[in-house]
Amino acid sequence: MKLLLGLVGVAATGCASVEHVSVTPLPPDPTPQQRIWAYETYYPAAKGEEVIKYCRGIQCNETRNPVVKFADGQLVRDPEDLAPLVSPESHTMSEAHRATRAHANAGWWGLGMVAGIVGGLVVAGEGNDANNTTELEVGLGVAVGSLLVGGIAAYIERDHVHDARATAFAWFPHDLAEKLRLCWNGAQSVPCETMTPGAAPEKPRDPNLDELRPR
Repeated sequence: MKLLLGLVGVAATGCASVEHVSVTPLPPDPTPQQRIWAYETYYPAAKGEEVIKYCRGIQCNETRNPVVKFADGQLVRDPEDLAPLVSPESHTMSEAHRATRAHANAGWWGLGMVAGIVGGLVVAGEGNDANNTTELEVGLGVAVGSLLVGGIAAYIERDHVHDARATAFAWFPHDLAEKLRLCWNGAQSVPCETMTPGAAPEKPRDPNLDELRPR
């Protein structure tokens, strides 16, 4: 499986928004041919990380977002987009929801940080104008504390987003095969019901998935 590296997007200000992909959902009772088509179309043809650089003035940062590429060429950045292809109770969706929660938490921590900094600077400015040392020190303390606490918390939540998305993408090949009821027959994926009775079919999965399986 090829590895996607060095996909760089540059935004003038702020983080670039995650683009979403669309998939063609299967009918309620798909035929074996439709199941195989869906597997061949949406099985990850490549995976890796997308590097996104964003700048505010002269300060630039970069984030790394796990991605997978469908066989049809679409680049999947958010595992929530995989919902039509896997079971709602799958590991893929569980990790996708965890990533979404962590992303929201990072946003709230970021907003709290900005509010604390602005509020602290306002208090500090008023203390400076009134020559009130205590008010000035309290305001600066609030601003610095908000910067440290909010920044660290948001950074930790972004790490959680990365880990959850990577785990969701690692489970996806397995959960896709489960949803489509497909098994390996040698090197070929086939409907599980066509396997020879008594055979031990192997479900297609990510070769690194063993590290993620619950013990």
